[in-house]
Amino acid sequence: MTTAPMNISSEMIHSLLPLFMVTVLSYGLEALTKPLSGIVLTTRLLDKVGKGIRGAAPPINSLIWSATW
Repeated sequence: MTTAPMNISSEMIHSLLPLFMVTVLSYGLEALTKPLSGIVLTTRLLDKVGKGIRGAAPPINSLIWSATW
């Protein structure tokens, strides 16, 4: 008598299992990638600052030219 309710409940669970797994995996991937996005943003910011510092320095040719006059 208990096998019929068990079969019905297991069939209900089997239909919901893929949805549950996709949800768990998507939240898991999101939790793993959030710290990576912070690292990427920090790296890009430092790269932009470094390029700005390099761009602000006068080129060596202009230094040589100004020293010869």
